[in-house]
Amino acid sequence: MSDLATTEVGGEACSAWIYRTLYLDNHSIADNFYCPFCDIRLCPNNIDKDGEISKAPHFSAKWGPHINGCDGTPIVTEPHLRNQPRSHYIARDVKYPEVFTFRPAPRVAQKSEIISPRDTSINAIHQRRGNAGSLGLYKPSTYLLQTLVEAYNSAWTAAYEDQKENPKNAPRVAKQILQSMPLTLDEGTNYWDAFIFPSAKNHGTRRIYKGSGIVEKREKLFYLSDNKTPDFFVVIDIQDVESLRGYRKKMLDLILSAQRDLLAIKWYTYGSPASNGLMRLLNVDNLDLFYATLIHERGPTR
Repeated sequence: MSDLATTEVGGEACSAWIYRTLYLDNHSIADNFYCPFCDIRLCPNNIDKDGEISKAPHFSAKWGPHINGCDGTPIVTEPHLRNQPRSHYIARDVKYPEVFTFRPAPRVAQKSEIISPRDTSINAIHQRRGNAGSLGLYKPSTYLLQTLVEAYNSAWTAAYEDQKENPKNAPRVAKQILQSMPLTLDEGTNYWDAFIFPSAKNHGTRRIYKGSGIVEKREKLFYLSDNKTPDFFVVIDIQDVESLRGYRKKMLDLILSAQRDLLAIKWYTYGSPASNGLMRLLNVDNLDLFYATLIHERGPTR
């Protein structure tokens, strides 16, 4: 399997996580995907799925193998880039988002000027892979918090699958996996340090908080509680509700549903709480930085 694909022969290569982000945002999915190096057609996996996925999105050569020595990946020749430390619990061809960014400005899709079919000789493919690898190891990015949560939870899934015979060891293995997964938020960190509970001490650094509780509406604001930290609340403050579309509207609809039907939710949000003397409040005015599920929609939470 591979992580990179184009939507037309010779087009811009993007990570499977980017295509996953676009699908979650507005349910957009390309008709076809191609290897950016040898141009064979690729099959998307775990990209156009609703709900939370537990396995990384990727592309497979379902309709025929890569050709002329291609495996769908760049050729990285610099030793300090190629020999990056990785957890032995993670397959080397499995990618995950390494950079959390803000939503990019809309752009008009540009048609590639490359005429199909391209040269797919051994030398041409090797050159394309080498050119991509000369840029260093690319870092998949995302602007939706859900994809970071999916990567985080998939590490826990991998840990429990690895430790089926001794599940008590799974949390230790999960910690090793998550510590080996770099993640850039405001600064460089890793998935283990990026996700924290509301009870954790944090001195002004923005992190991904995770908790579970109920939703209460106070005037125009929604207060999300955490069952284990009674003085902590996530405050949802969305001004222009009518303009919400796609992922943002889906998150707001879930909050409204939980508040209306008195349903508990599992929530994640990115930010840094502030104290008013009585409570710690984490304000959210951008739902790209928020993700939640109704408790009954998924299995055990972590």
